[in-house]
Amino acid sequence: LGAAPLPLPDAAAAADTELGREAALMREAELWEADRECLFIGTLFDPATGERRRMACNPRTAELLGMHREELLSRYADRAVEVPFVPADWLANFVHDLEFAEEARNERFLRLVVRSGGVRRPMLMSSCKAKFFSSTGLVSRISYYYRVIGPEEYDRAAQCSPASCPLVAMGDLRTGQQLLDDFEADDRLTVRRMMASRHESPALRRITAALADMCTRLEKRLSAVSATKETGVDAATGYLHRPAAALDATMGQWRRPGPVGLFPEAEEWDGDAGEKQRRRQAGADLGPEPEPIGPEWPGPTKFSGRKLLCRRGRDGT
Repeated sequence: LGAAPLPLPDAAAAADTELGREAALMREAELWEADRECLFIGTLFDPATGERRRMACNPRTAELLGMHREELLSRYADRAVEVPFVPADWLANFVHDLEFAEEARNERFLRLVVRSGGVRRPMLMSSCKAKFFSSTGLVSRISYYYRVIGPEEYDRAAQCSPASCPLVAMGDLRTGQQLLDDFEADDRLTVRRMMASRHESPALRRITAALADMCTRLEKRLSAVSATKETGVDAATGYLHRPAAALDATMGQWRRPGPVGLFPEAEEWDGDAGEKQRRRQAGADLGPEPEPIGPEWPGPTKFSGRKLLCRRGRDGT
């Protein structure tokens, strides 16, 4: 759509009101009104409560779902819209939504079920989900954009960016054309039938494994966040995040752990001292141990079992 001009302060304040957010949604809907190639669905939320306030879509969206626009918006308001996926695809996309729920922008390549002309049929689409935020950082609007693609574009996305293809991420490596050809068989394979089958369903097995991997990654992420809160050290950047007032009098002036840039082995000393010790025990000549500059902080570190080394910079940080 191109970059929008930066609003003036009073205009930005007006845009962050409920009327301003509603006007922004309707302006975006007008941009997609006559578009026959792309689908658009936008939802306006109350940032404070998360409740839906208004929805908008373009005529092409309602047409592909086999409804008039007023009927589609009414069904969305009543949460009575048919899920446009076959059962296994819905599970894969649900897991994908969980994993990328925190992202402000997310692109995916999907197989959707449309009801054009009263007949259910599959379509491959490129999808983009965009979140918009209020001045307080809370979600005020979510917009979805869809574009019909061919099997070749789906295959390129699956090869170049498999994480953006929920089916590929769940282990379904069928090509775009195979997904279109297997639609009727996949549509008949409900979750109840998969669970009632004597033989383990390959689709459920793939989704279960992907869900377990996702939970493991989320647990590691939560552990890193908890460690940062407890020790004040960000495992990703190596910086102290505790305020100076929370440190003792000696450490109040130190901000960054590790003798970064003081000697060649800085990264090894800072990042994996155990490996350095193992190399010394194996007889490798690494030279003398570098002398630390500044006092030591006796706190724990996720990088190694050694103490973190700190020094004060020229600017006093």
